[in-house]
Amino acid sequence: MSYCLNPQCQKPRNPDGTKFCISCGLRLLLGDRYRPLKLLSQGGFGRTFLAIDQCKPSKPYCAIKQFFPQNQSTDSSKKAAEMFRCEAIRLEELGHHPQIAELLAYFEQDKRQYLVQEYIEGQNLAAELAIQGAFNETQIRDLLNDLLLVLRFVHEHNVIHRDIKPSNIIRRSCDRQLVLVDFGAAKLTTDLALELTGTVIGSAGYTPPEQLLGKAVFASDLYSLGVTCIHLMTQTHPMNLFDTYEGTWVWRQYLKHPVSEELGQIFDKLLERATKKRYQSIEVVLNDLNLYPIETPISISTTPTVLANRGNYNHQTWKYIGTVFGHSTRVLSVAISPDGKTLASSSQNGTIKLWSLASGKAVPSRTLSGGLAAVNSISFSPNGEILLSSDRNGNIKFWQVETGELKSSFCGHLSPVQSIAISADAQIIASVGNNKTIKIWRYYNQELIYTFNGNCHVNSIALTPDSKILASGCQDGKIKLWSLKTGRLIHTLEWPAGAVYAVAFSPDGKVLAAGGHGSKIHLWDIENGELIETLVSNLGSVRSLIFSPDGETLASGGEDSTIKFWHWKNGQLISSCPHHFQLVSSLAFSPDSRLLASGSHDKSIKLWRLSD
Repeated sequence: MSYCLNPQCQKPRNPDGTKFCISCGLRLLLGDRYRPLKLLSQGGFGRTFLAIDQCKPSKPYCAIKQFFPQNQSTDSSKKAAEMFRCEAIRLEELGHHPQIAELLAYFEQDKRQYLVQEYIEGQNLAAELAIQGAFNETQIRDLLNDLLLVLRFVHEHNVIHRDIKPSNIIRRSCDRQLVLVDFGAAKLTTDLALELTGTVIGSAGYTPPEQLLGKAVFASDLYSLGVTCIHLMTQTHPMNLFDTYEGTWVWRQYLKHPVSEELGQIFDKLLERATKKRYQSIEVVLNDLNLYPIETPISISTTPTVLANRGNYNHQTWKYIGTVFGHSTRVLSVAISPDGKTLASSSQNGTIKLWSLASGKAVPSRTLSGGLAAVNSISFSPNGEILLSSDRNGNIKFWQVETGELKSSFCGHLSPVQSIAISADAQIIASVGNNKTIKIWRYYNQELIYTFNGNCHVNSIALTPDSKILASGCQDGKIKLWSLKTGRLIHTLEWPAGAVYAVAFSPDGKVLAAGGHGSKIHLWDIENGELIETLVSNLGSVRSLIFSPDGETLASGGEDSTIKFWHWKNGQLISSCPHHFQLVSSLAFSPDSRLLASGSHDKSIKLWRLSD
């Protein structure tokens, strides 16, 4: 069926293959490409249609948003048209986020304006609530931790959503991620509010007082998100959760499941009517949300633990326990000290930070560097006293962890240093430059021992625990194994899918894991060079890999912003964690293998814990 886009058409439904509406004669294809199939929703500012893209072989679904504000003067119509074009630009930027529908096209056709967006197949939370019932505290915490990061991305692009509610949050069918929808009209309605009489901004019950006056701020979205959550926890419309005579929220008495006092206090602050009393920062909400973990505090042993129920990972999951904020640019590398008490992180603007893990959460400890050159890689010395860093200026630096003092520095390469690694016996340092070379240095005096020419851009390196072999992953799809005793190439492994972005050795040094373009992880037997296992990751390239110290778990991070935990010995996926919203650049395990830190281009570090 083809659906006519003319708002005045009396019989908009047309047979398949029709080019012009039988009833009104309007052409049915938008931009000679997108065919509307049915009307999905309608509001005061336009309509949304399900459509197909006829120019792609698979004819995928998409969503057409038709914009036609009603009862406008000529002047406001012109302004609306200009602002809709500006909104299309903003949506194009926002669509780069994996949890926001991608903008596919912008059209003006038949004197009307259209946006074509990615169609998100799934169930919105209003429908999920009706089917599954009220959300419990764990579900709400997961929702907040997820959507607050999406909102932070939106606000960083100077956009306020203005219509957050359960029906505008879709749980995508393919990966169960929450996707925030309906941006364009929401932004536009507020800007036109003072010109359009009788316009209600947002949705009744979810809209904060200041937004009703056409003065929405970033904190307005936090209010609407809070209202959304109490609706989901009570299964009661917000209009019935607010005492209009007393001017207070009474949501607690409608709860279907009990919630902690700490979570209740967070909602009290999210739902403040006065904007100055409300949360002003998403980071503060996230910190409060994860200040009181549901589980016990982080407890880290320096001795690797042999896990119970070995081989039965169906009873084990990795749970998100907190977000560490502190970097203003992309986090490029993370590391955990050998005693498990300190987390180190580096970023694109040259900042290196240390965080204490001993208190049950990551607490700022010290900033080592505030330089301008991106610090691509960091690594603790085996005794934990020194932190090594490599930067975009080609420098390798030695930092005293206890005092934060720069002990020494040398220029290792005449190009940016992509990655560094320290041997387990603290005898050598390996470094990779952008000029296709790998260099091996003596740790104690920085004397150059070998220079390996990779003949291609090298993305990552790894050392075996016995310091005998170095593996390098290359842009040309080759993985090379080098002898650190002779300085010669031992073996070349072929990666069929393209660039190799991450390599890691198992703790016993017998297995090499590699990930890269093609969303797969390959495992090789080092002794004979045979491929022993292939793990299928997900959409996007694998960008980071690490084995747990006990050798039981392999963690991977990718372009799709998801972290995956594998029981690699039998190829079983243990957990998939989608809390980041940009590329996962680095991973680090604690010594006891029960805590993982992940760094991402979304500027955050997240902590994950193994739960039996």
